Amino acid sequence: MNNICNDFLDKLYNPAIVCNHSGKILYTNIILDNIFKYIRVKKPKNIQSLDPDFDFQKIKKHKPFIHTLKIKHLNSRVTIYSFKDNNNETNILYLFDKSILDNPTIDQVIEHIDEVVVIFNEYGVIEKMNPLCDDILPFSRSEVIGTSIYEIAKKGLVTNPIIIDMLESKKKLYRNVTYPNGKVIAYTAVPFFRSDGDLKGGVLTGRDITRLIKLENQMKFDTPQPETTEYISKSTVMENIKRIVIRAASSDSSIFINGESGVGKEIIAKTIYRYSQRRGKPFVAINCGAIPTELMESKFFGYEEGAFTGAKKGGKKGLLEEANVGTVFLDEIGELPMEMQKKLLRVIQENTLTRVGSHTPMRVDIRYISATNIPYDELHANKKFRQDLYYRLSVIPVKIPPLRDRKEDILPLIEYFLRFYNEKYNRELKISPTVMNLLHEYNWPGNIRELKNMIERFVVLSTKDIIREDEFNMLINLDTINESPSANQSSVIINGYTNLNEVYRVVDQIMISKAVHKYGSINRASKELGINQSTIHRKIKNGHIQL
Repeated sequence: MNNICNDFLDKLYNPAIVCNHSGKILYTNIILDNIFKYIRVKKPKNIQSLDPDFDFQKIKKHKPFIHTLKIKHLNSRVTIYSFKDNNNETNILYLFDKSILDNPTIDQVIEHIDEVVVIFNEYGVIEKMNPLCDDILPFSRSEVIGTSIYEIAKKGLVTNPIIIDMLESKKKLYRNVTYPNGKVIAYTAVPFFRSDGDLKGGVLTGRDITRLIKLENQMKFDTPQPETTEYISKSTVMENIKRIVIRAASSDSSIFINGESGVGKEIIAKTIYRYSQRRGKPFVAINCGAIPTELMESKFFGYEEGAFTGAKKGGKKGLLEEANVGTVFLDEIGELPMEMQKKLLRVIQENTLTRVGSHTPMRVDIRYISATNIPYDELHANKKFRQDLYYRLSVIPVKIPPLRDRKEDILPLIEYFLRFYNEKYNRELKISPTVMNLLHEYNWPGNIRELKNMIERFVVLSTKDIIREDEFNMLINLDTINESPSANQSSVIINGYTNLNEVYRVVDQIMISKAVHKYGSINRASKELGINQSTIHRKIKNGHIQL
C-alpha cells in the first residue's frame, strides 16, 4: 500500500479494508476506523474476524465478488476486489456499501468526524452534511440540504463550487478555498460510481488548514539556513546557554547577547523570538552599525510629513513602531552614538516614542533583544556605552564563548554545513579524517561564520570527491595575505606563491577543470564561468590547465 492509495481510501465515503493474500489487514480507511471506534469494536488484525469465509483464490477468480458481512449489529453488503500493488503483489479490497451509513449509529459517526462532510447525488442535490459544515461553510445545513448545488450557486451562496466541477469531470478534485473570515479550507471531492460505471454522486470533505498555512509561513522564517539555523552545538556550555535562553524567552525581560563576531548572536536572538509569547508578531532586526548617524533618528522613530526636505507624503513609520507588540533585535548596539543611546533609553523607560516632526508621543509595547561584540570591560566603560541603557537592556545577559573555547561544536557544525552546501551545489564532497582533525585544531578567529565560509569554499572549489591535506592547505590559505617582516622585501604571499600569475594559474586549474567535469563540455563550462571557450582551449593546449 502506498500513500496515494491510502489517501484515496481516506477520501471515500464508503468504509474500506485492504488485506493481503493471507487475510492480514493492511489498511482501514478513516470512516471505517470511526465506525469501529463508535460501536466499540476493536480493530481486527485479520479479515477472517469479519469474514470467516475469506477465500483468497475464490476472490481472485471471481471479481468483483459480492458478499454480506456483519460488524457487531451492523449488516452490510460489501463488494470485494483483487488488485495489484506497486510491488506486483495481489491485495484484496473490501468496499462496504454506502447503505451501512444510513444506519442511525453510523449517522453519529459522521456527526463526529472532524472535517466538513457533504454527501450529494449525481444531480448535485445535497443529501447529508455534518455539523462542522455549520461552523465553516457560508450557509447552514438547513438552508441547503435537499437543494441542488447548481441552485445554491445561482443564489450566490458559493462561487465556483468544486462539486459542480467534479460532477462535470467525474474525477477526484482538490481545491483550497479562502473565506472572508480568513479561514482556508482544503477540499477534496470524490465521485461514486454504480457497478455499470454511471456516476451516482460523490462526497466532499474539507479540512481547515488555516493554522497549517500560518505555520508554513512561520517555517519560512524557521527553515534552517546557514545564516538562520537552529544553534548547532554539542558542548556543555552551549547546551546550558540554550536552556537558559529558552527559559528566558517565555518572559518579556530584555536579553543582552555578547560575543565575538561570527559566534551566532542573531541565531540566538531568533531562537528567543521563536520560543517567546510574541512569536508570530513582528520581529524587526536593526543593524545599529549600518545606519548613517544623520538618519538614525528617522529610521528608529519614523517621521511626519514635512518633517524635513524629502520626507514622504503622509510620513513614515520607524523601525521601533514597526516592531510594536513584537520584538526588536538591536544588533551591534555598541555602535549607537551616545546621543542616540540617550533617546533609545527614553523610549524603553517610558514605552512611548515620538516621530521626527511630531509633538505627540505614541505608546509602544516592545520586547528588546540586543547584541554586541564589544568586550565586556568596554561595555562597562561609561564613555563607550551608557550604563543606564546597558542595565535596562541586560536584565538577562547571555555570553556566547568563541568557537575555539568549545571545540566539541566544531565537528557538528562541519557536518551540518557540509550537508547543506553539498545539497545546494549538487555535490557529494567528503572530508578526510586527517583534514577533519586539522579543522578541529584550527583556531577559527572568525568563529562559525568563518567555518561556514570555509566549508562552502571546499564544496565550490574542490576538484575531487574527498578533501585531503594537500587541497586543504591550498584552499584554507586562499584568502591569506602575509606581509614579509623584512622592510626591504614587502613581498605578498598567497598560498605560498609570491607571483600573481601563479595564483591565477591555481584558481584557473580549480575552477575551469571542475566546470568542465561538471557540465560535460568546454562550451557549457565557458558559459557558466563567463569566459570564451577559446580561452579554455588555449590554457589546456599550453599546459596551463590539466583536465
